Amino acid sequence: MGLRVLVASHTYVVGVNQAKLEAVSAIEGVSVGLLVPRVWKSGDWNRQLSLDGPPASVWTMASPTWFTGSVGAYMFPPWRAAQAIREFRPDIIQVEQEAASLAALEIGFLAAVTKTPLVVFGWENVNKPLPWARRRLRSVVLKLTALYVAGSGGAAQVARDWGYQGRTAVLPQLGVDPELFSSGRRRPRSGQLAVGFVGRLSHEKGVDLLLRALQLVRESGQEVSGIICGAGPEEANLRTLADKVGLASAIEWVRAVSHEQVPEVLSGISVLVLPSRSTPSWREQFGHVLIEAMSMGIPVMGSDCGAIPEVIGRDDLIFPEGDYTALAGLLLRAGADARWLADVAQYGVRRVQERFTHAIIARRLVSLWEEVIGRRAVEEVSST
Repeated sequence: MGLRVLVASHTYVVGVNQAKLEAVSAIEGVSVGLLVPRVWKSGDWNRQLSLDGPPASVWTMASPTWFTGSVGAYMFPPWRAAQAIREFRPDIIQVEQEAASLAALEIGFLAAVTKTPLVVFGWENVNKPLPWARRRLRSVVLKLTALYVAGSGGAAQVARDWGYQGRTAVLPQLGVDPELFSSGRRRPRSGQLAVGFVGRLSHEKGVDLLLRALQLVRESGQEVSGIICGAGPEEANLRTLADKVGLASAIEWVRAVSHEQVPEVLSGISVLVLPSRSTPSWREQFGHVLIEAMSMGIPVMGSDCGAIPEVIGRDDLIFPEGDYTALAGLLLRAGADARWLADVAQYGVRRVQERFTHAIIARRLVSLWEEVIGRRAVEEVSST
């Protein structure tokens, strides 16, 4: 007996992300369908994305969307979403949007009408206040949800704080392709430590803290350079700060790149740092670039903001958020202790291979889906 799963999300506009769905479809007896926007406006990277691919192994309906680019407000034309369900005939539907989004409500309603079990994936790990209408929307979606897949332990706790009492599981939305993010692609610079950041240049990402830490490392006499890749509202301020603290010649600024180009950027980095800081409405939800770097054998360091410690999994690579002096201490150790740095690199590769490849996430997802289907079958038998 086969398992047919329809996934609805804007995430899979990007071809690299579709590798997870290919890994799922490679499992014997599993068929994957995808309902995805034809075009997506990416605010983080300030560009419009057209649907890549998609892979031949995944049944796909590319649809126009209403309010495209707004993660919470966009939705598919209802007749297109209904058509996808009618044509693909899924045994289970997974919507990868926050529970308070219109897309989750739309897909949840159609799942209920067609009596198809609904799985919701969400990253939200801050129980922030919402208007009454959004809270009510979220409550309706959660009542329709057979399984809530949370991107981190913090996200699972927030779902319980919302009042969700059903089955929860913790699993990242996406894994890593170990061939694309391979240690064989590394081209480390000789002679000095090249410390990198890849992501949005915004206050919460803490790049100013990284610059302050690099200043301290240079003042200690250790040669170090920085590679900062991204775009965002803080870019001008960060460039000014780099000049102010004497790092103008030590920082290479790389404009935001496509997902496919990230391995090339990472290839020249000695250590990747994610120095995120919490705000009243945000904590780091995962930090996917961490596992991409780890897969390539690049040592990573991060603050204790949100899910970062959960992803990295080693206390000696974590510093208190906001504490750039502690980060400088880790970077100084990286420059002075080659054996420790090599151990960290090998640890990262092992951790990704054990937890974060697309293939591993695909197997765990299929197991969860089968559990939902089995539980639904038991409930139906019990009710007769």
